Amino acid sequence: MAPPDVSASVTPLPRHGKRRRLVEDVAAGRTSLGPGPANAGDPVGNKEGASHAGMATFPLGLAKGFETAELRLMEATQEVLDALGQGANLRVVGDGLEHPAALVTETATFEMCRVETSNLLLLFPPIEEGGDIGTAAGNVSFHYELKRSKPKQQLLRQLLGEGRVWSLDELETRVQGSRAEVLALLRQMNALQVDGAGKRWRAVSEEKEVSPILDRLLTELMARGKSLEGVAEEDCVALLPDVETVLVQHCLKAYGDPHSLLEQDSQQSTSVERVGPSALAHGPLEEGITEAALEQSRGRRWTLNMGKVAAFKAHQIFQQGMCRPQGAVWTREAFFLEWEARLPGLHRPDPEVLRGIALKEEIGGEACLRYLPGVTMPLDPAARLKRLFTVRKKWRFEEMEPYMLPLVPGKKTLEDFLLKHTRSSVEAGEGGGRIYSAR
Repeated sequence: MAPPDVSASVTPLPRHGKRRRLVEDVAAGRTSLGPGPANAGDPVGNKEGASHAGMATFPLGLAKGFETAELRLMEATQEVLDALGQGANLRVVGDGLEHPAALVTETATFEMCRVETSNLLLLFPPIEEGGDIGTAAGNVSFHYELKRSKPKQQLLRQLLGEGRVWSLDELETRVQGSRAEVLALLRQMNALQVDGAGKRWRAVSEEKEVSPILDRLLTELMARGKSLEGVAEEDCVALLPDVETVLVQHCLKAYGDPHSLLEQDSQQSTSVERVGPSALAHGPLEEGITEAALEQSRGRRWTLNMGKVAAFKAHQIFQQGMCRPQGAVWTREAFFLEWEARLPGLHRPDPEVLRGIALKEEIGGEACLRYLPGVTMPLDPAARLKRLFTVRKKWRFEEMEPYMLPLVPGKKTLEDFLLKHTRSSVEAGEGGGRIYSAR
């Protein structure tokens, strides 16, 4: 026998009359609904009983502690049910005030929205097949709806900017995100992992720390005629004896790719003698971290990603050139000459690398590049769109794509987003493309 369909007999809580008093008596434990035959009509003699004809009745009891039971009712999406079925941990983060509550699985984040109801909702333990409704464990006057959300990226950037070391647990709670999402954002922001387990993180200065380290590393490797493919991590640490090991590792992770394990096995390390690192100007890292980092370096090899290195050099040229009279603008010819000069012995830089770093412009009939780094723009899609329209009033899709696609994945999704949040028109003439402007 299948369990009774409780939802079919749920009715709004009456505002007055005998039925209202009955519900209040049930809630107070003064009475309970007893068994009654089907089609018995209104159990309390209400004249509207005919409208309840055919409603099933069942015995109802109230558990001990019914009035004080602290129960919460929460909507469970399929994604949450799947996570529970796989034995994953679910956590509620946030204090509900400054940081609104969010439910996080290991890979997803859900905003918890409180929805009030005027109905009396009785909560029962699971019912065995063929059994009675049983005893109500408690009642609630609201439930939580779950809405898929994203971690607060801008807040994460702000927290990292405070210059302290954060535990991963602290960051998950503050930015309300799953561990997988927070880790992905930390890597996207090039945050520094200060321990091997990835549980402690801090911001790292591209200008003061990463830039000089990468410059020195490239210079040392090329001066010794070393290939940038399959370079041993131990070699890199040894070449920069005055730099913290974790910072060297950070540069390799940010601008390199792990070398194939098969290739690692076939190559023998040519590590030079390693000199113990000393603290940088920002102060030493926690005791024990350096030794652990050195141990992790053994046997690992990296291939420097030429696209990432070229992008790094492009940012460097633009930033160092801001003191020029032209500021953020370079002629295309002058920029490429400088760019190639800073990549000696490396591949000729690909112009596609500049997408999301600089805009193409024509000034006085000459092709130019204007520095506009996407990494410094707001992480909220609508806010970034607003920022772009302060730079230009009209944009082509291919110009906006590198700035918006990281926040609105998928070309089709981005097109839909732009149609919703901008005004679009088609350029005059044959083959004219679509132009987007602010609403």
